[in-house]
Amino acid sequence: MHIPTEKKREIVLNLFELIKKKWEVYMPLSGDNKFIILKTVCSKCGANWYVDEKECFSCKMRYLRAIKCHNCGKIVAEENLRHCPNCKSDVGIRGCINCNKKGDGQFVPITFCSKCGNRKNKFEWRIISF
Repeated sequence: MHIPTEKKREIVLNLFELIKKKWEVYMPLSGDNKFIILKTVCSKCGANWYVDEKECFSCKMRYLRAIKCHNCGKIVAEENLRHCPNCKSDVGIRGCINCNKKGDGQFVPITFCSKCGNRKNKFEWRIISF
């Protein structure tokens, strides 16, 4: 972009605002001020689709950053992976607290809308310029 510094600052601040609102920003290749913005939304209600969240591959429950102690059964925050604050034993291997399945690849990117439960998403996109 070959534009004055103050204008560049304004453009960058506008782009950061879009990123905060879950838009992905693609920079122009031609050097002008046109940008492509894209986000994933629910095809039914239009709510943001959080592709960075995860769910259990087996039972589809949302991943909650919590684990169940294999000794006392208490559900504790994931940062207690080594020792249960309740019974002081080793917590065990991380797994789904709903279906108790464990293993690599147990949690996959979320496949449902967190607002309405719909299982189909779509991309919303625009070309903007500042």
